[in-house]
This record gives sequence, structure tokens and C-alpha cells, in this order.
Amino acid sequence: MRFRTKLFIIWAATVLLAAAGSYWPIRGVIVSAMDRAARQAFYGTGKSLRTFQSQQLLQLSRAGELIMDIPELRSLIALHSSELDAANVSSLQERLDSFAPLVGVQFICVLNGQGQLIAQNQQSPWDTLNDLGQYLSRSDSARSMLKRLYLTTTPATQQGLWLRSATLYQVVGLPLIFQSEHEGQPPDIEGVLLLGAPLTDGMASDLAQSHQSQVSFISAGRVLVSSLPAPLRAQLNHVLAAPPPGGTDDWQFRLGDSTYRAAMEPMIDQATGRVAAKMLIQTNQDTALAQKSGILRKLICIGIAGLLVCAAASFLFSMAVTRPVQKLLDAARRVARGDLSIEIESHGTDELAELSRAFNDMVRQIRVRHELEKQVAKSRDLTIFAVAKLAESRDPETGAHLERVRNYSRILAQNLADNGEFSAQINPQFVHLIYLTSPLHDIGKVGIPDSVLRKPGKLSEREMEIMKTHAQIGAATLDAAAVQFPGVQFLEMGRDIAAAHHERFDGNGYPHQLAGDNIPLAARIVAVADVYDALTTKRVYKPAYSHDVAQAIIEKSSGAQFDARIVQAFIRCESQFTHILQRYAESRAAA
Repeated sequence: MRFRTKLFIIWAATVLLAAAGSYWPIRGVIVSAMDRAARQAFYGTGKSLRTFQSQQLLQLSRAGELIMDIPELRSLIALHSSELDAANVSSLQERLDSFAPLVGVQFICVLNGQGQLIAQNQQSPWDTLNDLGQYLSRSDSARSMLKRLYLTTTPATQQGLWLRSATLYQVVGLPLIFQSEHEGQPPDIEGVLLLGAPLTDGMASDLAQSHQSQVSFISAGRVLVSSLPAPLRAQLNHVLAAPPPGGTDDWQFRLGDSTYRAAMEPMIDQATGRVAAKMLIQTNQDTALAQKSGILRKLICIGIAGLLVCAAASFLFSMAVTRPVQKLLDAARRVARGDLSIEIESHGTDELAELSRAFNDMVRQIRVRHELEKQVAKSRDLTIFAVAKLAESRDPETGAHLERVRNYSRILAQNLADNGEFSAQINPQFVHLIYLTSPLHDIGKVGIPDSVLRKPGKLSEREMEIMKTHAQIGAATLDAAAVQFPGVQFLEMGRDIAAAHHERFDGNGYPHQLAGDNIPLAARIVAVADVYDALTTKRVYKPAYSHDVAQAIIEKSSGAQFDARIVQAFIRCESQFTHILQRYAESRAAA
């Protein structure tokens, strides 16, 4: 990974972490503010509902007291049922009809001391007194209220919530007591006055406006009245049909294009002590959510801007650092390729300048060492060849044999490498070593007596056996040197060549009858080169054969005396072999 990339990643990560670290606290503040605002709205609206209920009940109670203060109504209500005729009932109903709108109630119902219905106003939600009587007998809230009014020893005003035809009413029941109490006895109740006012959309809207929320009154999972417009009420009914798993104390849902946070406030019926309905308080979250989204967008923009700044800063800063480092890297690569003439300009006293000067010193030391190594390698190569030539000098008929064999061997090794054969063994170093060490193949001849080595005719069988020992003598000589200098590759390869260049691929060679791949590869290569040169040069026991004859002999011995793969390489290199053969023939002719 590039330095500038690493630098960018580090700075970008810092910016992103800072942005993320800023986002969560800011988001927490916004969410906390949203929670606080929603809970304040829930609490304030609930408190306003209780205040509204108290005020409305107080208003209904006062309205009942006003009715009781009208002498004509008191006298009509005080009449016993037997004394009430149609005219009296009609007169009472007229009075109730005229009084109901004045005190802001929808219905006024009158019961006598025995709990019998006497009259109700025409705006009452019940069509007849019989309908009203059935409701009073079936409604738990109504029965509980009447029971408290008639059966308690200390009658007092009662309050309740009545549900009638999808309308919720605030109801007040007042005991009618016209006579003074007898000492020590409970008062006689002459009758009961029931007054009710409905909860309306207007009341819900007033409650909603007080805390910038929406208010709906719910019963049995349906909206009764609401500050919401009609289309949203229908959607709210669908929401209420599938309440959230976590309950309705605090949850979110969507209505129309807005997101609402909502909570339920129970509405307790005082007569029964049970929940008669619920008030759903909704606060619009769009503004808060928009603020949160806006902050997130701003943080994203800040992050992107920060990343761009990081990219630019990384580029500029890395350029200042990596430019001299890149020069060092290029110079190091040139040195690795063998160019030791490179030198880097160094100015200043900073670390990079010190590094450049240290690099130049290192290259100078490498250059000196390389020159020494070249001199040593050259001396080594000359020594190897001189030793080989010394052995060759005892054989007057071999001529430029060593030069030709080393060239043939290098050509074969290079062709095998180029053709992909023996890729695990042959590399450029192998090719170079076989060129250096192949002249050592007959170094063991220094141990062969002159009577055998310099004999001008064909060797006898006994002399041939003596001649064959040159492979072991050469191997032992080089092996002794290898023991003194372990790990020196040219000694190891020279020993292998000297020991095995007369082995045959079929196992019928000498001195150890090795076969196939058990014969060292370098020895198998030199074997082909050595035999080719022996065939194409004149010896005391034979004339020089042409290239074609020599090639035919070698091909015939493929797989028997020679490795077939190396023979194929020999065939592929035919033109190079003939070129070397011709060049050295011309050199002899010129001499």
C-alpha cells in the first residue's frame, strides 16, 4: 500500500470518527429534546383535559343548581307522579327545552323520588323516555351513578362519562332535595336531575391547540371525536386496529405525509372507577425529524469535505515525503539491476538527506566490493580453466577441446531452459556454472600415466581400464576441495561432471553404472557435448567426422547412452553447434 494511501486512510478515518463521534451526541441531544417535547405535550394535554373536565362538570353542576332555583321548576318536580298530568309534563319539558341551550348542555333528564323518569328535553339523544329508561338500566355507568344518588346516606353531586351512539358525554347527576332535613335522619330525595354535555371536535381542537398537538377521543378502538381532519381519522382507525406490540403508552406511526408520536391518556368514569374512554395525544415529529436529517446531511457534507481536504493534504504531504523516497527507491532498483554508477543528490540536514548520503556510501562500498568480487571471480575462472588446460596439455590430440565443450554445454543448458525443461534445476546461474566447470570434466587425466594417456595408438583393454579411472580421480580431487570449501557450487558441479560424464542413460556407463535421472543433469549435458566434440575432431585412432555423421551417431544413442531430452535440445541447436565447429576449424587453419 502506498504511503499516500496509508496517510489518506489515517486522516480520513480521523475525520470520519470525528464526524461519527459528533453525530451521536448531537443526535442524542435532538432525540432527548424530541422526547422531552413529546412528554411535555402528553403531560400538558392530559392536564388540560382534567382541567377541562373539572370546569365542564363545575359548569354542569352550577347549571343544575340554577335549574333548582327556579320556583316553577321546583314545584313541578316536587309534584308526586299521581299529581302530574299531561299539562304539567308538557310545561316541565318546555322549561327544560328553553333552559338547556342557556346552560350549554345537550340533555336534561328529570327523575322523581322513586327513580321514575318524568321528562327530558327534546335535544336529548334518546327519542323517548322509554329509550332513556332502557339505557339507564343497561349502562353500568348510569346505574352506578343513580345508585350513588338514591342509596347513599349523604346524597351529593355525582359525575360520570356516558357513551351513547358513538358520542361521549360528560354527565352530572344532582339529587333534588326540597325539604329541610329532620334532625338525626337522612334527607329525603325528591328526585334526580341529570345534565350531559357531549365531547366535540371543537373541544378536541381546543385541547390540541393548547400544546401544539392533535387530540382524539377513543372508545373500543374507534375514534369518537378528534382534532384531525376526516381523511386522517380514517387512517387513524386503521392504526388503532393493529396496536403496537410494545403498547400504546408511547409509540410512533404515520398519518398522511407526517410522522406522529402518540400516547394514550385514560379517561376514568367516576361512577364506576373504570376506563370509559381514552384520549390519544399525538405530536408531529416532522420538524424534529427534519432537523435530525438536516444535521445528518450537514455532517455527511462535512465528512465529504473533510475527505477531500484529507485527499489533497495527503497528496501534497506525501509528495514532499515520497518524492525523495521515490528517488531512493528508483536508485535502489537500478542498483539491484547491477547499475552501481548511480548517486543521489543530497541537500540539507533532515532525515531524508541523511538517508540519501547513507545510500550513496552504501553504493560506493558495494561498487568497491563488486569490483573485488569481479576480480576474484575472474581469478577463479582463470584458475579453473588453467587447471583444466594443465590436464589437457598432457593429451596432445585434444586441441581446443575444452573451449568447444564449454560452449556446447552452455548452448544445450540455455536451450533446455528456454524450452521449459528441467525448470526446477536450470536457471541463469546453472547455465553460467556449467560454462565454468565443464572444462573440468577430464581433470582426472592428470593421474593417468603418460604411457597410457600419450600412447599414439589404440589402447589395450587393460589400458582402457586405467584410462577409465580418470573419472574417479577427477571426482576425488574436486570432492577434496569441496570438503575444504563447503557450499561452493562450482566445486560441487565440477565434481558431478568429472565423476559422471561417462555414465550412460541406460546404466551401462562407468564408473558407477548410474542410470536415468540418477545421473547429475550437468554430467548428462556435458556427456553430449564431449562426445560431439570427440566425433567431430581428429584423433589418433579415428578421423574427424562431419556434423551430420556425428548427429546421426548421437541420435542413434538417444535413450541409451544419452538422455533423449538433451538429444532433442542438441537437434534444436544444430546451427549453433555447426557455427562453433566451423569457427574453431577456421582458427586451426589460420594457425
